[in-house]
Formats: sequence, C-alpha cells, structure tokens
Amino acid sequence: MGVATDVLKALKEVISLTESVRKVNSDLDKIGPVLLDHEKRLVRIETKFEVYEKIAKRSLPQKS
Repeated sequence: MGVATDVLKALKEVISLTESVRKVNSDLDKIGPVLLDHEKRLVRIETKFEVYEKIAKRSLPQKS
C-alpha cells in the first residue's frame, strides 16, 4: 500500500502543478495587452519629450 499511496500523492502534486501553470498562463494572457499598451504610451511620451526638447533648443538665444 505504500507504493499506491506514493503514486496517489505524486498524481495530486502533478494536478496541483498543472492548475498552477494554467492560472499563471491565464494571468499572463490578461497582463500582456496591458503591458503592450504601457509600452505604446511610453513611446508617445518619449517622442513628445524629444520634440519639446528640440523646440526648446531652437528657441534659446544663441551664445556669442
């Protein structure tokens, strides 16, 4: 009966691990689009910053 108990215990651990992996996969599916949106927003902010920086440099008086 010891072997059967060990097999049952191992199967329960595999099932638990499988469920954990499914949950992580589901969470990643939800997080992916959010992270992609943040990346796009950061690119837009960086672009605006670079444009404003160039405008500011052009409007500063030139040193003699």
